[in-house]
Amino acid sequence: MAMIDDAGQGIVIFRQIVEDPDLSAVRTLRRGLETADITALPVETREAFSFFVSETVTNLIEHTRIPPGQIILELVTTAGAWVCRILDNGPTFEGFEAQLAMSYEKWNSNKGFQESGIGLALISRMLPDNWYETSAERVDVCNAFSVRYPARRSIVNRPRILLVDDDEFTRSFLRIVLQDEYQISSYPDATLALEKFHESPVDLVISDINMPVMDGLSFRQALVDRGDDLIPFVFLTSDTDDDVSRQADELAIDDYILKPIDPPRLKSTVRRLLNRRNSILEKVMAQLSRELTETLTSDLPEQIGVIQCAVARRVPSAGGGDLVIPIGEDGIFIADVMGHGLGAKMVAHAVSAYARSQILQMGSEWTPGSLMSGISDAICADDSLDAVIVTAALVRIAPDGKLKISSAGHPMPIRLGLTGFGYVEVGGPLLGLTQNQTYGETEFALVPGMALVLMTDGLFEIDPSAAAQNAAEQRICAAGFAALEQAMTAHEIVDQILGEYDDITGGEPNDDTTVIVLKH
Repeated sequence: MAMIDDAGQGIVIFRQIVEDPDLSAVRTLRRGLETADITALPVETREAFSFFVSETVTNLIEHTRIPPGQIILELVTTAGAWVCRILDNGPTFEGFEAQLAMSYEKWNSNKGFQESGIGLALISRMLPDNWYETSAERVDVCNAFSVRYPARRSIVNRPRILLVDDDEFTRSFLRIVLQDEYQISSYPDATLALEKFHESPVDLVISDINMPVMDGLSFRQALVDRGDDLIPFVFLTSDTDDDVSRQADELAIDDYILKPIDPPRLKSTVRRLLNRRNSILEKVMAQLSRELTETLTSDLPEQIGVIQCAVARRVPSAGGGDLVIPIGEDGIFIADVMGHGLGAKMVAHAVSAYARSQILQMGSEWTPGSLMSGISDAICADDSLDAVIVTAALVRIAPDGKLKISSAGHPMPIRLGLTGFGYVEVGGPLLGLTQNQTYGETEFALVPGMALVLMTDGLFEIDPSAAAQNAAEQRICAAGFAALEQAMTAHEIVDQILGEYDDITGGEPNDDTTVIVLKH
């Protein structure tokens, strides 16, 4: 049953308590969050909430003087917003506000400080509306770390229209007509508009033609000369002179609006041009996304020593950031960039470039741990990847079937054995959190008839319900084991695993899913 939260500012729609928590509480509470009804939130926000839970709970257990005896996860809805909160009954985090204020600045200037500080910086970057309450401040006598996401569409997401007209009445009239649906920036002259043009993204320009200093035709020409001519452009004019119309046409404008301005026609014109621009952009982005997706997963060799290799993937319409790279003649790198769409793919390409660079530098003497450290350092040094979350696994295969595995926060590999299936326990911190991060290695021997499955988290994170995820996990693992029992090849085992995945998802995955099978 829903409850009023402690501050009286919303309804608690989900609450889960873990007593005497250890690190297993991280998975328990993440799974709990996934059972809550948060499908109304954007995917990236759900992922950010999940990271917030993982990082906060890990720090409470590993980086506190006295670990708490109880940790609570709450999800609260309040007026137009969602709040995710972690409560604990341990010692108070002294100086939280100061640590929060300095964490991101310190991370940028010196990425060698403790990992807990980096986690706080990442949370602050991903979910900037956050706050900490001490046990003395709360009725329930618990410390509470909360993050808030506005569920309603923020004004900053509205298309931005740039208005340029020397007549104050016209600018005010246009603003009144358009401000309910769009962000408006307006300028009394074109020179100022040109100077300020790149301060904020512009989705459409509406400009008068007859203005002092710089007229509308010259303004449009200046935008063309600077390469800003793909932004939809509309002229306002009361001038029906054919020569002016011809000059405007030569500048490839999108439409005219005659004065006096008719509000319904103005709104219709703006919507039509923005819809057309969005349609063109979507087609271009979709094509670019398809091309990028094709380059992110490289073919693996059919055989490495005594080990058969196979890789396959499923990609949703939005796509994502899964990445596979063969390393020399005996290694495999698999990575997953949190997020979806073109942005995730671009980050995956950056990660790919750093990985390939490190491979070239280390040559044939690389080990999974050393190579993972080199890739992590390269990502950490790139300020453009500050808020990016990347998991990865590295495998090196010996001729006799012995494997060395290193992980950077990646899902544990699945072992398909002669009598059943299980997991190979290997773990490590996410890529790029700190400089000089070390990664351990786990050795594992594949005997004849056994197989190892490497995958990205999309394989099991199919349904927000923890019970449904567990059921899917069992079905998919069982399908792989059944294929192994029938002495299928690595390629056939991949097909069986993804066939079961397709049955569960109905052929419509929510996330990139990549599966690699290594079979002796």
